[in-house]
Amino acid sequence: MNNFNTYLARHGFQIIAEDKPPENIKEIELRLKLLEDEFNIDPSQTSIDVPPADEPDDEPPPADEKPEDKND
Repeated sequence: MNNFNTYLARHGFQIIAEDKPPENIKEIELRLKLLEDEFNIDPSQTSIDVPPADEPDDEPPPADEKPEDKND
């Protein structure tokens, strides 16, 4: 893995500390708080609408149906 990081660094894609995944939940909370402060985000004013897990977002067409040819 070290050789890969060296290769990336040589081509300008160096992995920096901010790119590493957080170690624990406290670190995640700290990063979130720092981002909220940096971008002036009020957590009480934000919401995310998440669809229920049992409903698919987009239903694909049934596999047995063929697309209609409009050149008839």
